[in-house]
Amino acid sequence: SSSAEQAVRSAYASFWDASDRALTAPPEQVRLILRDYSTGGYLDFQVRQIVLQQGEHRGPWGKVVPHVRAVDVAGSKATVRDCQDASNAGLADTRTNKLIPGTRGPKQRNLRAQLVQGGDGRWRVSDLKQFPQSC
Repeated sequence: SSSAEQAVRSAYASFWDASDRALTAPPEQVRLILRDYSTGGYLDFQVRQIVLQQGEHRGPWGKVVPHVRAVDVAGSKATVRDCQDASNAGLADTRTNKLIPGTRGPKQRNLRAQLVQGGDGRWRVSDLKQFPQSC
């Protein structure tokens, strides 16, 4: 239904905000922040990546702009295709707040996210793949 599609779109947008928030949070709070937006093995992977980046003094720089092209909902599973503009987003050195060279994203980041609906009714990202070709 279109209401499920809207819920998925909203959850997907919130996932990106939460990811930025988690990157600037104390390491012990990272999972608490992300667990309403990611789930399963992907949540574990995301927590590991963020804690690793924090250890390397990396924080969020700028903002990604999702451009969702398609949402397919099938029961409690959904797929989102995003042609994200990441050209004004990257990672900053938290000691200087300057962009780390080479971390700025492409103008067209070709992403496919899988989301699942939990028993609590929330949609969460369970997988996120980036494809090398632009979209």
